[in-house]
Amino acid sequence: MEYVEIGGVLSIPRLVPDNLFTRQLQMKPQQSCMRLFQNSPPLKMIVESPGLLDSFHFVEDRDVSRPLANDEVEIQTQAIGMNFKDCLIALGQIPNGKLGQECAGIVTRAGSNTQFLPGDRIILIAYEGYRTFSRGKAHSAYKIPHDMAFTTAAALPSQFGTAWGVIHTVARLQSHESILIHTAAGGTGQAAIQLAKLIGATIFATVGSRSKKRILIEEYQIPEEHIFYSRDVSFAKGIKRLTDGRGVDVVINSLVSDSLIASWECIAPFGRFVEIGKKDIMSNSNLPMSVFSKNASFTGFDGNLWEQQGNDLELLIDMFKNNTLHLPRPFVIHNLSEVEEVFKIIKDGTFAEKIVLEVTPDTYVQATLDSGAGFQLDHHATYVIAGGFGGIGRATVRWMVGRGARNLILLSRSGPRTNAAYKLLEEIQSQGVRVETPACDITKTELMRRTIKSLSSIMPPIKGCLQASLIAKDGLFRDMEYDSWKHTVDCKAIGSWNLHSVLPSGMDFFIMLASASGLAGLRGQANYNAGNTYEDALARYRVSKGEKAISLDLGAMVDDGVLAENAWLLDRVLTYGALEPINRETYFTLLEYYCNPSLPLLSPTQSQAAIGLGAGGGGGLESIDYSRSPILYPLVLLNTRQAVPPGVTNQAEYREMIAASASLDEAAGIVTQATVKKLAKSLSIMQDDTSIDRNKPLQMYGVDSLLAIELQNWIVKEFVTEIAVFETQGVSTLETLSRLVAGRSSIRHDKWSVWGGEKEK
Repeated sequence: MEYVEIGGVLSIPRLVPDNLFTRQLQMKPQQSCMRLFQNSPPLKMIVESPGLLDSFHFVEDRDVSRPLANDEVEIQTQAIGMNFKDCLIALGQIPNGKLGQECAGIVTRAGSNTQFLPGDRIILIAYEGYRTFSRGKAHSAYKIPHDMAFTTAAALPSQFGTAWGVIHTVARLQSHESILIHTAAGGTGQAAIQLAKLIGATIFATVGSRSKKRILIEEYQIPEEHIFYSRDVSFAKGIKRLTDGRGVDVVINSLVSDSLIASWECIAPFGRFVEIGKKDIMSNSNLPMSVFSKNASFTGFDGNLWEQQGNDLELLIDMFKNNTLHLPRPFVIHNLSEVEEVFKIIKDGTFAEKIVLEVTPDTYVQATLDSGAGFQLDHHATYVIAGGFGGIGRATVRWMVGRGARNLILLSRSGPRTNAAYKLLEEIQSQGVRVETPACDITKTELMRRTIKSLSSIMPPIKGCLQASLIAKDGLFRDMEYDSWKHTVDCKAIGSWNLHSVLPSGMDFFIMLASASGLAGLRGQANYNAGNTYEDALARYRVSKGEKAISLDLGAMVDDGVLAENAWLLDRVLTYGALEPINRETYFTLLEYYCNPSLPLLSPTQSQAAIGLGAGGGGGLESIDYSRSPILYPLVLLNTRQAVPPGVTNQAEYREMIAASASLDEAAGIVTQATVKKLAKSLSIMQDDTSIDRNKPLQMYGVDSLLAIELQNWIVKEFVTEIAVFETQGVSTLETLSRLVAGRSSIRHDKWSVWGGEKEK
């Protein structure tokens, strides 16, 4: 047993929950108020509850700190085009849909493989547009004339891009041909009419109301006899009558069911039918095949894919510049501050054919920000990051720059060598950040001293340090070579000590990125675990000397770092259950807390924080060997006391279920359920318990002698029964084993077995 004498009292180490700190992380104070959109931290709009259009609000956009790809461009958003698809996304009707992809604005950053420069005015098919800064691929962006309003540019991509793609690229409409345009008074319909008129084709159209019929007659001079109603299929007879039974050469269809079939049957020989709707495609509707005998074609057109390619936007912009095309009527502009009301208008169906949201210097939006969101690092200070070119290091650099850091020292053994490292440097230097990247092995004490001394003479004072260095050389301890042990431990131990001793005292923060595996003691990582526990001890030592320090024992980092770059390894770690996933958002929250210069000096017991140590029931700590370590007992005990999430059953509940069972068969089923979950966790290779067949022998799942012993011990403990190791391997199936265990269990049963009358058969 480990113990230490402190002030005449023997003390033992135990890991205990820090409920106060957990609440601080999970429930950070937030401020919700009206903020100037262009004079706040970068914002993005979220729909808190899909389906509820009153749940729109803006939050801080941390994506702006992510690297910009070589083929991407970023703009400060000035206008956002809206359409009915946006409303369906907000209502949750289109899963994973992106809001506001039609954007226009001013370029703030551009990738090295693009033709754009900061300050360019462009139109962009963005990933998402309801942001202070929107991004997209450069091939889906085009410059706009200086005299073209951003609101006009933002109205072009969806409707005119779709109309152009259908008429010119897919249907290849000719001047001597005819075209039927459904819902022609809509935005896409009006765009198609304009393009068809320029070609000189004969136009037929359908509309849904008299008012929309008037738009086509007055605005586009479509003959009244060429306009039909789309509420039923009567338009088909009119088309056949006006074309002497031949039909039309091109159909642009957005109608569904019987109306789609009627439109398909209106196609002329060698005609082209282009489906721009989604409903019948998604429902896999039937299509009469006989029409194909006319040598006709049926093409599905996904406007989203077309828009993302940015096809023909440049030509469309020129046509608007020359007044060859105009926006659909009516065209309405609202301010972004009215976004919630505008979505409700679109939902109610009382909207104009095109709506654009405009951003102005006095645009206010409802924004919910963490109260610490305004915290900024000192731009007159220097911050040191050891391991700054690793995955977590790069994420940290971007976070620091986003928080105001303008002077950085990135320490690594060889300096920048990878494409990711060069991209990082290019990105932050373009933002005015001064960064020094010496090749400095932090385990070499004298080299460290010379490097820091030299840089300190030309850079502002060092006020913070983050140690993210890592050398991974895993292997069983008995097989590990000395160099593998030494290199991994030295990176953490000697490297961290050198940072402590060489860097100045009185810094605002000194953060060491350790791992929860140092507490768990994962097999194959004795060297890594040793280095992590050294950092834990160093943090306590610094705090005892009045210096800022924290050792963060992190779980499985799923967005950045070694695990994030190795999907197979990440899956293994998460399946094993020792470490829980930690995403980038959680990591940044920790940085916000511990990098804040106003944070008081921590106590020694607060200098080590474990975040992401697996403690889940049904196969968490209590089912893993290392949980037998006394230091982890409080976590295991806490786990058994906590409520189990819906759909998950813990072992105490299994015992209660057996006690309440009405028959041996029912009890055996309960044992089977529990054993399957135990095996799924112990075998690690299983993604879930559905992978285990109850009717197959255990040996088929790799239950060797060691696992058989573990399983036997677990059964004896959990089901209060006696069973030999050979019985866990000798029985034919899992169900047979479960019946054997249930029949022998000493758990009291009111209705069967030795407590009630039914005997094991």
